[in-house]
Amino acid sequence: MVTFPDPDLQVFENLPFKVVVIDRDFRIVYANQAAELLVGRPCHEALWAEESVCSDCRVKELFAKATPFKKAGQGHFRGRQAFMTCEYRLLHNHAVCFLDDKTQMVAALKTAKEQSQKFLSEMQASEEKYKAQHRMLRHKLSTAERRLQNFPMIMDGVSAGVIMIDKNHNILDCNTRTDNLVANFWEEEPEKQRKTCYELLFHREKACNDCPISSKGLVQNKLTQKIAGDKASGYVMEEFSQVGDDFVLSLNNSSRMIELAMEIRSHLSELEEINRILNSIVRRGVNLQNSESVDIVFEQVLEELNHTLFPGDRVPMALITKQTPSRNVEQAAFFNMPGEERKRFLRVFNDCSTLELEEQGWSLFPLAGGITSGTGFLVIRDVPALEEKRMSILKIFLNMVGSRVDNLKLVANLERQAHIDGLTGTYNRAYFEKRLDEEREKAEKVGLSFSIIVIDINGLKRINDGFGHQAGDALIVACGNLLKTTIRESDILSRFGGDEYVILMPSTSKEGVSALESRINAVQQEAEYCFSDDNGDTISQPLHMSVGAASSEETGIDKVFNLADERMYEAKDRYYQTHDRYR
Repeated sequence: MVTFPDPDLQVFENLPFKVVVIDRDFRIVYANQAAELLVGRPCHEALWAEESVCSDCRVKELFAKATPFKKAGQGHFRGRQAFMTCEYRLLHNHAVCFLDDKTQMVAALKTAKEQSQKFLSEMQASEEKYKAQHRMLRHKLSTAERRLQNFPMIMDGVSAGVIMIDKNHNILDCNTRTDNLVANFWEEEPEKQRKTCYELLFHREKACNDCPISSKGLVQNKLTQKIAGDKASGYVMEEFSQVGDDFVLSLNNSSRMIELAMEIRSHLSELEEINRILNSIVRRGVNLQNSESVDIVFEQVLEELNHTLFPGDRVPMALITKQTPSRNVEQAAFFNMPGEERKRFLRVFNDCSTLELEEQGWSLFPLAGGITSGTGFLVIRDVPALEEKRMSILKIFLNMVGSRVDNLKLVANLERQAHIDGLTGTYNRAYFEKRLDEEREKAEKVGLSFSIIVIDINGLKRINDGFGHQAGDALIVACGNLLKTTIRESDILSRFGGDEYVILMPSTSKEGVSALESRINAVQQEAEYCFSDDNGDTISQPLHMSVGAASSEETGIDKVFNLADERMYEAKDRYYQTHDRYR
């Protein structure tokens, strides 16, 4: 039976990921909707199909030292084998295991590799086929040469072009196939007579420099020559044989064979490149699972894409996450984009629709799911054309990235739950300071602006002295509830001190923080709160807060809080110009 409160489990219920809670006896005591069938069974049996505790189990170490750990491998889930990655963390007196089924990703990578190997095998088979054809043609040519010695009249029966020439390259005879071969390349003038082999084949005025006839003993008797004719260009394979004082030159149009050889070489080179990219992407994907922050993940992803898919192109790229599709940028990382260009891009990204961004040359690729529903994107300007194989690799990689980012966000949500103020249900000061450091770092690295609102409750001491601290607590809670209903989903409301709240607004401009400040001042005009006195009677009192706001667009990133605090005290002075101060 789980010993911690049910609200701690609500964060897991509607998650698409599988989450299970394990007690110290390795038994699953809770699972969310995605894995509810596992409850009541030992984790080593339900997850890894082991009869006893796994040999590499570190759950006891987790309970002893609260040291999170990760595990990956072939497991067993819902009656089928699956390749899973698990992340174990301590929550209260139980271990929480986040399950991520990587079976489809591994299968996709395996399929891509098998297809590449199949294609390579087909190319190798084609190469062997043409080699066999070539050997067969050589055999036929050799047979024809022997027949030419005794039967010159059978030349027209040879499957290749045949020319008989003397030692001065003069044509003694040639067959019809020679005429057909030459006609493929040249538009012959009817009255022009070609007397030598080099005139007939290449329209040259002198013999070829590497002609075997010019060397004694036919040291080289085979050549592949390129013909650049007025009709077409191509290749002819020549083979010389000596018959007495004369020579037999056999010709084969090898253009198609050479083109195929070039295509095979090109395909092999492409396969090698695709395999290199796949191996690099897979290695990087494994490293991403060990990264503990979204910023580090984004930097590694952009570096890998620039190295593997766009080497040498200096393509401007950005990785963006948003709280929801309609909210401002939450986190961003850039590559090949200077500081000023980053600021212009962020303004465009927040103000423009997907269609407008595409019209300006930007392409959006979702990290997971469709563009309209996702909140994470790879954004590339003037993206080079990617063939289908590379585009598939890119999508697989982005799905891996999206999965890791979602896991990191889930862990961040759990950490936020541990920083809740017990009285007001808002975040505490420690969490505010942690997030403020993160926003300062993002402002310095990528130019994302942020804003702060400092709020102080007026009259709390008067209420505490006059009605007791329970009434004062009611005032503090009422102010917190009013602020919760006024801020945006992406804003971070924290109780900073006894009667002081602060609001951190990520990715928010000066105009945005001014709008929220005005909204807070407006909603508190008629606001009241209620509490019970010692007699049990309900007392209603007006509440009022002094508000000060500042943005990183108007001062240094280390001075935003101080500026907002100063403006809060200015607002408090204005309030007490019309109200009595209490001691």
